[in-house]
Amino acid sequence: MPDIPDGQISLRKPTSPPSPPAFTAIVAAAAGLLVPSENDAPLEPFHWPDLDPLTPAALLAHLDQAPTTPVVTSDLAQFFTPLARIRTWHDEAQQATAARFAHLHTLIATTLTNVVVYRLGTVEVVVVIVGHDPTGALVGLRTTLIET
Repeated sequence: MPDIPDGQISLRKPTSPPSPPAFTAIVAAAAGLLVPSENDAPLEPFHWPDLDPLTPAALLAHLDQAPTTPVVTSDLAQFFTPLARIRTWHDEAQQATAARFAHLHTLIATTLTNVVVYRLGTVEVVVVIVGHDPTGALVGLRTTLIET
């Protein structure tokens, strides 16, 4: 920090790195959405600038999961299609939620590259949706599903 002469104050505000635009957009789109399972759970955004390359073993270690935890990968559509489907019996709120999931799906698909959906575990399944933002950082969403 530069020296400031006695009697003067610095008008410079401390700066923090800005949130990458892709991450900011995903945070906004996911806010308040709950993924239905036996225990509806929120989508928690994350930004991992220093975790690459991402392998199943690296992901398990990063999330403090046992190395023997089963890991299954799938694609974005497989995760979002059931959530974004509007059914004839949906009321207005359910239709709006499905439309928000469809928007989030499109946003992730168009903003991130190399997107993978990881499912870790069996009954208490940690789902990690992750891809690279334009800066090369890993960005995505995490939730936990209960499947008995």
